[in-house]
Amino acid sequence: MRQRVKLDTVTFVYSSREDDVNNAAAPAIDLRVEGFQNQERAEISGLAVVDEFLLLLPQHEPRVYWLPLAAVDEAVGLAGRRPSEPVPVAVNSTELKGSLPPLTGGSGWEAIVKGSIDGEPTLFLADEDALGSHAVYEAKVRTNIEGIDIAPLEFLTWLPSTPDPNLAYESLAWTPDDELIAIPELSDGFSSAARIEPSSKMTDLVAVQKHSYRISDVSAPRRSSTQALGTSFCWNGEAGRCDVTATGASNPVLLCLRLEPALISIVADLALPLAVPGGDAKFNVEGIVAYRGGVLIVNVNSPGGAQTTLRYLADDRVRRFCRSCLGE
Repeated sequence: MRQRVKLDTVTFVYSSREDDVNNAAAPAIDLRVEGFQNQERAEISGLAVVDEFLLLLPQHEPRVYWLPLAAVDEAVGLAGRRPSEPVPVAVNSTELKGSLPPLTGGSGWEAIVKGSIDGEPTLFLADEDALGSHAVYEAKVRTNIEGIDIAPLEFLTWLPSTPDPNLAYESLAWTPDDELIAIPELSDGFSSAARIEPSSKMTDLVAVQKHSYRISDVSAPRRSSTQALGTSFCWNGEAGRCDVTATGASNPVLLCLRLEPALISIVADLALPLAVPGGDAKFNVEGIVAYRGGVLIVNVNSPGGAQTTLRYLADDRVRRFCRSCLGE
């Protein structure tokens, strides 16, 4: 029987970082990401881990950015003293070639995850079409001491069309059954995810239980678990469809999702608000990966008013949340 766990709010502080690292109410450690081709509008829309590398997916560029996890360890202080200021980390990039979708005019990448096809490590990328058509692409991936090698992209399959062109599949999850699940961001007006068997390209619809979040990314790190960590961030104007406050502002939320063969649902007693003081929306979270007992999350920095930031959360509340969700 699952024990109901009451979790406190995690508070993000955007002012002085000097006291934050030892403040239980503000445990976030920020990494300032540098090296994007368009530093002001990187618009990172997904995170993934491949072997010992962290991948960052920009929404409107034909490339994947990456850096070694060892560099993340060093930056957040796991390899030594915890930093008292946001630490700059530099990313490298690998160009995407092959069959590419349009990445302009409101279209772009929304999600990335590592899985496999016939035993070969494979990246899957979800694309949002501004006209309401969405697709998944795949590419074989290899790592070496110099970084990431990505084979030319190939079209994998179309995703079911959405009634609202702005309603995209923001999350991809790789399941213990070696299948891919594409999860729509909102349950309002469209209540089905897509379960894909990559080798055969067979796609089945999976019901999504109605909820009040906008699922912006998921991380399913345990091969034996049907549960996954997720993030939610609601945009202004989504009142009635998402968990926007009465003032129209929104705060990130850490979620626990249950990915069952016939139903995608939110574990109702596991939702951890990540409050932003004053309703500030600078950290509009769009990517998550489970990492060293906690989570790494990233903001999309659209419309360019915020610095692209990797945020490491691993205080007691977040660790307890991750253990409760993932059964660790």
